[in-house]
Amino acid sequence: MPDRMPTKDVVRFFADHIADGLPITKLMKLVFLADVEHQQLYGEPLTTASWTFYDYGPFTRAVYQATEELEEEGVVLCEIRPVYAGAERRYGKSDGIGPADGELHPRANRALNQVLGKYGHMTVKQIKDVAYATETMRDAKRGARLDLSREPRPYEFSHPDLDAFLATAPRPDIRSFGDPAASTAEDMAIMRGLAPLRRAANRTIDD
Repeated sequence: MPDRMPTKDVVRFFADHIADGLPITKLMKLVFLADVEHQQLYGEPLTTASWTFYDYGPFTRAVYQATEELEEEGVVLCEIRPVYAGAERRYGKSDGIGPADGELHPRANRALNQVLGKYGHMTVKQIKDVAYATETMRDAKRGARLDLSREPRPYEFSHPDLDAFLATAPRPDIRSFGDPAASTAEDMAIMRGLAPLRRAANRTIDD
């Protein structure tokens, strides 16, 4: 992924896709889990946010800054802004139109939609439990900066041809939207490149 995704765009994604309002704690944990998911899939976080172990788990000021900017732009609304301690803000989508999923980098799109599907329906308590169960949070000290590189990759496969293939993956050919023939041709080229790697992976597993 050439550049990491701005935290503001990740906040906007979740505000666009969760219709019943987002408590700030749940929003914070969704952004954290998006970084975790991307780290597990591709070996680096999705955003540039710096995470620390705060009173209620993983925390970054970048989420608060993002909500403030998006409020000013009219993209998200603060549906509830408590005036007393012990309550939290809730955010919802305004009339602002966020980027379509197809406009996201494919890696970001995959990580965000997987997090949305797995955790978007959860309560605040449930999603806090998920965040605390990550490898990043295990044995973490309160007040310390969190190290997402502790997250395990789901699988590891090494093959000399794989490195050459992946070296071109972040730089695919640019195709115009609405050109099915060009898209199909590019997809077929990718499948042809993956076929020998799949056979090599199967032989490695069999051995």
